[in-house]
Amino acid sequence: MTESPRFRNLARRRRRTLLATTFAGLFALILWQTAVWTRSASLQGLMDQGWQNLNLYIANVERELEKYEILPELLATDPHLLELLNHPGEPDRVDAVNRRLERLNGITGASDTYLMDRTGLTLAASNWNSGTPFVGENFSYRPYFQEAMRGGLGRFFALGTTSNKRGYYFAYPVRAAGAIRGVVVVKVNISALESRWGGDRFEFLVTDPDGVIFSSSRPDWKFNTLHPLEPDQLRRIRANRRYSDLPLPVLPVTAVGEIAPAARLVRLREDGTRRPQAREFLELVRPMPSAGWNVHILTGLEPVHAQVLRAVLTAAFLFALLLLTSLFLVQRRLRLRERSIYELRSKKVLEANELRVRTIIHNTHAGLITTDGRGTIESFNPTAEQLFGYRSEEIRGAHITRLLAPDDRAGLQCELDRSPLSGSGSVEVAGLRKDHSRFPTELAVREMRIGAERKFIATVHDISELKRTEDALRRAHDMLESRVQERTADLSRTNARLTREIDEHRRTEDALRRTQNELIQAAKLAVLGQLATGVSHELNQPLAAIRTYADNARALLDQQRPDDARWNLEQIAALTDRMAQISAQLKVFARKTSGRSVPVSVSAAVEAALGILTSRIRALNAEVVCSLPEGDLLVRGDAVRLEQVLVNLINNALQAMEGSEQPRLEIAAAAHDGRVDLVIRDHGPGIPEQLVAQVFDPFFTTKETGLGLGLSISKRITEEMGGALHAGRAAGGGAEFTLELPRAESADRESAHG
Repeated sequence: MTESPRFRNLARRRRRTLLATTFAGLFALILWQTAVWTRSASLQGLMDQGWQNLNLYIANVERELEKYEILPELLATDPHLLELLNHPGEPDRVDAVNRRLERLNGITGASDTYLMDRTGLTLAASNWNSGTPFVGENFSYRPYFQEAMRGGLGRFFALGTTSNKRGYYFAYPVRAAGAIRGVVVVKVNISALESRWGGDRFEFLVTDPDGVIFSSSRPDWKFNTLHPLEPDQLRRIRANRRYSDLPLPVLPVTAVGEIAPAARLVRLREDGTRRPQAREFLELVRPMPSAGWNVHILTGLEPVHAQVLRAVLTAAFLFALLLLTSLFLVQRRLRLRERSIYELRSKKVLEANELRVRTIIHNTHAGLITTDGRGTIESFNPTAEQLFGYRSEEIRGAHITRLLAPDDRAGLQCELDRSPLSGSGSVEVAGLRKDHSRFPTELAVREMRIGAERKFIATVHDISELKRTEDALRRAHDMLESRVQERTADLSRTNARLTREIDEHRRTEDALRRTQNELIQAAKLAVLGQLATGVSHELNQPLAAIRTYADNARALLDQQRPDDARWNLEQIAALTDRMAQISAQLKVFARKTSGRSVPVSVSAAVEAALGILTSRIRALNAEVVCSLPEGDLLVRGDAVRLEQVLVNLINNALQAMEGSEQPRLEIAAAAHDGRVDLVIRDHGPGIPEQLVAQVFDPFFTTKETGLGLGLSISKRITEEMGGALHAGRAAGGGAEFTLELPRAESADRESAHG
């Protein structure tokens, strides 16, 4: 059982859909895996670079702090400081130590250096000459003082309460005879460290044990916390006045995920921009035990995202390139396969054509002879063997002129020598058989080009039978020609008689047409004669009223009442217009037709017919009901003749309802299938069933008066307009006439009403 083409197409579409879905899934998997690998490798490289930068930063900070760590211990051995502690109230000693600390501070590059007694009162300071000197200030609440009074090296980072500047404090006790007499303090400014680190790709920040950022390469991050502070932490910070009264808000940082110990991804919302946005960072944290700090480095992930994007685009490009290359190779393979199939089919077709040609050559009823460019015979088909009596192997190699009578050989040779051939078609020559007998032949020679080689093919037909037939036909033709001459004379006489009869028939037909037109016009005049009484009544009333209004106007003029007289004259004018309208209707109805077929308005024709028969309708007191469609319904015909048909039909309907108690006339029109049906229905006695088929016969009438030509003429007029007229009995009693006319598809308004 073979599969239907529809099933094969459906299976092929499903395979293509599955293949496309597989490629799409593989493409998505490759891009996703590329993104994952690239992100992991980029994060690892970013993390290695971050650890290196973080170690360098910590080493730099420790190196800077180590320069000042030994300084307070050296100052504690200075005798000038010890003498000031022993004699704190002498101004000269205080001034000398202030100047000494100022010079020392300038040499070491420290921010401030000062000396405190056992109570924390500052006796001398390097900034004695500044706007906010430490001299006289008590810093006993500072942890570095308390730690130094216990005999150790005090360390502390804080915001200066007097200078309001950040600094790292080193404090060391000053001893005399084994007893602590005071504390010397060196304050180091760390702002220089911040200016040398940080950048667009990474940021540094340093937090104290409570998580407060006191140093950062980003100024807006300073004095923020990484997490909300506990109440105890906040009270302790307020007690030692480490950060004065700063609010210490929480930095808007959110952990995304931890990727290694002390390494995590965070998202930081930056509110300083016009549109707040979250930026992702790689955060690395390393403690600095010597200072009690935690140093953080935040590296932006933009390079990672860019690297991932480049890798994904590269992978997509390579995948697309691989896919296109694969498709190209597959397409090329299919093309080669199609080409080989086409070549195989072409070879088979060529072989079949060659076999067919050989079969045609051998089985044709014409002799076919092929020669080379000099006229030497190369092939001889069986029909040629029968015609000339030679076998193919006998004649092959001979010149083709050997097959013709000596008289025709020169002409054939001359034709073969032409290049190209003259193309004169077939010629009659005398063929020469092997037994030297002659026979008439029809010879046609055509040139062939096989590559660059010129060859000829000759077609030979034995026309002996044709010649015998031609002779018989010639004799028959001569005999027929003599008979034709005899019959021609008889036909000429008959033709003259028919011409006279046709002219007589044409004159009779013209007379009949004139008679018919006169009969139609006579029928119209007959209708006008029937209407004369009603028309005279219609005209008598206005005439009597005109006479009355004229007498009144003369009397009113005599009475000097011109306004009333003018009114009477206006009434006379209106009555004359009415009389003119009545006579105009009759004049229009009485006019002769133009004979042209034009679009005619059905409603206008009905209205004109009813206007002509107004007197009859009023005299009969008949009710007229018109059911015509909205809009202008047009039919193709003659307006005058259509009005005549309608007047005849409506007049017959009014005559049929004479003596009826409630005469009612119904006129309806409807369009369907390119035609218009106009129905005229009365409520009279109707047409007897056995007489319906005779109402259109000439001179048939059921009335005592009349010729019985009205309906016959109406039917003839309707048929000439391409329509039909039917009679029948109405469903509720009475007669019903249906006028069927062709509908006008497109009409010119002027032609419809002109």
